[in-house]
Amino acid sequence: EDKINFQQQEIEHLLAAFDTILSTYISNSEISQLNNSIQHYSFKDENRFFKSCYELSQEVFKESNYQFDPSIYPLVKAWGFFNKSEIVPEQAQIDSLRAFISFEQDKLHSVKFDGDSVHFSKKDPRFKLDFNAIAQGYSVDVIADFIQSKGHKNYYVEIGGEVRVSGLNRSGEKWKLGIDVPDELEER
Repeated sequence: EDKINFQQQEIEHLLAAFDTILSTYISNSEISQLNNSIQHYSFKDENRFFKSCYELSQEVFKESNYQFDPSIYPLVKAWGFFNKSEIVPEQAQIDSLRAFISFEQDKLHSVKFDGDSVHFSKKDPRFKLDFNAIAQGYSVDVIADFIQSKGHKNYYVEIGGEVRVSGLNRSGEKWKLGIDVPDELEER
């Protein structure tokens, strides 16, 4: 039981470290401080969470023909998603914000990874990042990899609807996952 409690503490520590780097909902996280920086921001990324998220986002950005774009933060904020308001911005505001949105390297930003250090530069302080579209799924992978590294083959990891399973459940059966059906579809 002590081993399980210790591993639970390690998982909680990993998740806290993850949020300290990537959560836009924590005002003193590294990504929040980067977003609030004027031009340059450097920080330690000991677990390489930022680097991994950045590089994966670059891959998806390119593979999606630039449709997936983590620099969308200014538009997400304008639409009120961070404070759960239902603001509909004016088209002029949307058009104005689009000038600061592009995840293309060296266009509005540049980044240098040096070991566990990240050196980030912005050409305009209004350029901001939001990795929330992939960070939650990535956090599930981080926890699953940790569990596997401890020799466990049977596990279920779920964070905010993102799921990863391996092996068998406590009954010795394969994991079964269900998907809720939205109410409007049940009525048909």
